Amino acid sequence: MLKDVKTVTGASVGSMTAALVAGGITADEFEEIGNREGLSDQIKGGKNMAEVLFDGGLSGDGLEDVVRKELSRSVSKRIVDYVKAQGTAGTPPDPHVLDIARKLADGQQGVTFRDLRDLSKVIPQIKEVAISGSYMSEVDPKSGNPVKGTEQSQLVMFDADTQPDLEVALAVHASASLPPVFKPVDIKLANGTTARFQDGGVLNNAPTPESIGAERQLDPMPDSGGMTFIFEDENSRDVMKGEASPKRSRINDFFTGAENSAADYAKNRALADRPQDVVMLPLTFTVPPDEEGDDPETKDFTGFRRARSTSTWRATTS
Repeated sequence: MLKDVKTVTGASVGSMTAALVAGGITADEFEEIGNREGLSDQIKGGKNMAEVLFDGGLSGDGLEDVVRKELSRSVSKRIVDYVKAQGTAGTPPDPHVLDIARKLADGQQGVTFRDLRDLSKVIPQIKEVAISGSYMSEVDPKSGNPVKGTEQSQLVMFDADTQPDLEVALAVHASASLPPVFKPVDIKLANGTTARFQDGGVLNNAPTPESIGAERQLDPMPDSGGMTFIFEDENSRDVMKGEASPKRSRINDFFTGAENSAADYAKNRALADRPQDVVMLPLTFTVPPDEEGDDPETKDFTGFRRARSTSTWRATTS
């Protein structure tokens, strides 16, 4: 399925999936991470939901640390496989690939957007990644306060073109910072300014080229395409029928401090125009019993406990 994929795009918690898929993670490795005992506590720092909300949200450092370690581990494994294959073929490995391997082994910095772009050129399992974030304001790095006059929420895409030397794990941290569960994240950008970001799904939870304003391909014989994976809810069911309706949620707009309702409608409208490119994943399903004689177990991830509909990722092929 991923053979011809060139770029993986993610929003919110889906940015973690996008980053790991771009890093060449295998299905077994991904399943091991998802089922790992203590993973949730590692991300939450041992806090329960009441403590999280009382403290104004999690820092998100636990999530960032998990992504940094697992992405570096996956990329390093793919590099080792590449070097072995080159040795078998009697061809020296790309020196730049070895430089990236040494950097990751040193542990001083995680995988960057530039690393994934460079590695994807020689290692097919590795892809480029693009991650959305909701820019809230510029921040004074000394005081930590928003710079007056810059408080205008807007969608930002982190990728190898916009922020090549930014760690992917930090971008995932920003994209998954859903208020009030996670606190906003301050990031120093390539232009030298520091900006405050929160959940990328606030302004666009399915960043397709059409919905982020990227140029549409008008060639009658397109040479690229994409598939967007979204979780099932009322809006996504409408999208699959080619429908989208504006719905105002004052609560969401209040908690996010952004134009969430308007942005959500714009995204849904873009998806509804191309329902054939959308895959809707159910949030209620039945798990077969572990042992013979046991009853099947129904898993329900709808409501506040669900893997939120802002957890999306997209694969672009060419």
